[in-house]
Amino acid sequence: MSSVDIFYQIGHFLEWTLSVYDVIGNSFNLILLISGFSGFLYWMFLQYSFNKKASTDPTQIK
Repeated sequence: MSSVDIFYQIGHFLEWTLSVYDVIGNSFNLILLISGFSGFLYWMFLQYSFNKKASTDPTQIK
């Protein structure tokens, strides 16, 4: 067995293990994007409520 055969076997193994990305496609990226935007919107809502509370309470730091 030569080194070329070993490299080809490593290449075939990598193709086999990384073929799961063909099944997943772009859905994982979309899930991350949607969860990031929803987390950002939640954070901005909390920040708005904290700012509103701080504007009425003089003991709060702005």
